[in-house]
Amino acid sequence: MRSFTRVSLFCAREQIVPTMPNALSVLATGATKPSRLSIITMALTVTTLTLLFLVGVPILMRSDNAAILADNRVDHHFFATAEIERLTHSTDQRPLLAIVGASVTRSSFGRSKDVSASLSEALQEDYEVVNFSTGRQSLLEHLIFIERLPDDRDVTVALGLGPSRFTVGYERYENQVMSPRFGTGSDAFRTEAERMGIDPPRQTGWLIVDFYQFYIPRVLFVPKNIAKLLIGKSIRQDETEYVGRRKSEQAYRAHSDLVMSRFKNPGEDIQTNQELLVRIIKSVAERPNMNLVLIEHPIRPEFVENYLGRAAYAKHMASVSSLAQAHDVPYWTLGLEANLTEQDFFDWAHISSREAQSKLRENLVSKLEELSNER
Repeated sequence: MRSFTRVSLFCAREQIVPTMPNALSVLATGATKPSRLSIITMALTVTTLTLLFLVGVPILMRSDNAAILADNRVDHHFFATAEIERLTHSTDQRPLLAIVGASVTRSSFGRSKDVSASLSEALQEDYEVVNFSTGRQSLLEHLIFIERLPDDRDVTVALGLGPSRFTVGYERYENQVMSPRFGTGSDAFRTEAERMGIDPPRQTGWLIVDFYQFYIPRVLFVPKNIAKLLIGKSIRQDETEYVGRRKSEQAYRAHSDLVMSRFKNPGEDIQTNQELLVRIIKSVAERPNMNLVLIEHPIRPEFVENYLGRAAYAKHMASVSSLAQAHDVPYWTLGLEANLTEQDFFDWAHISSREAQSKLRENLVSKLEELSNER
């Protein structure tokens, strides 16, 4: 019996071993000379996945689940993109306050829902508030959001401004056009880019194709974000990232030096950006459902004193004030009116105090209430 078993095992091994080279040969043949069926299957798979991305990403961006594409809670460029895509296809008829600006504007008023609650209470009407502000967002990039705001509801645009917004030059604008930081665009953005002598890339109308640099890296975060949702974790934008934090003195000085590097020989850049702001003002004025207010973002008093300089700051505000008066738009210096202190800032301009955000929010709502009563 034992002899029979050994013989059987020997025969089995002899049968298995010769088949391994054959298996490798089959695999090699399949890889180098695929069958018609495998080619068709692969083509159908690629086509299906492509269509899924082409059709699925725009639908996802307009839904309440868009955040599964965010790479983290402070991916503000993503959240701003998702908000404008959602608004473009929304049927909501509530009055809308759209806050547009750079990160210093985003940090000024606290969470959007808090602004909405204060504004709704003051005006006795349910307001939707969306903060589109993102890090170092330029006047050119503001157009992506302003032009795409809805025409079928009352809209107020609160446009945050500051001295460094007027120092953006051609090189940075060209980079923003050729390597877009948002996953969407607008005709006005492209028109102004062409006016500057920049030739924007041609577009197909498919978000993931036209803005692949924005979407493709974020697709990699979908599995992780879905896993978070499955265990009950929410994926929400962090609108209070600076609250309770403060740069060290050394880091503040280094950052302030970096900010001041923007002001080296601004020359024609200031005029170019002022002219762009005027065109933004005029474009909003042509839309009967929309009103625009200009808001000077707060700046740390010590930064004004020891870096920017009082004279330069005053000159900037006088210039914007003159421009606003000439085109009959409000210009509010809420930061100055709030009497903020050094302790209210994370760095040169970002607000880190809830109390300061509350003051600025109250000032904003109060001004908007006055404006509403005048109309």
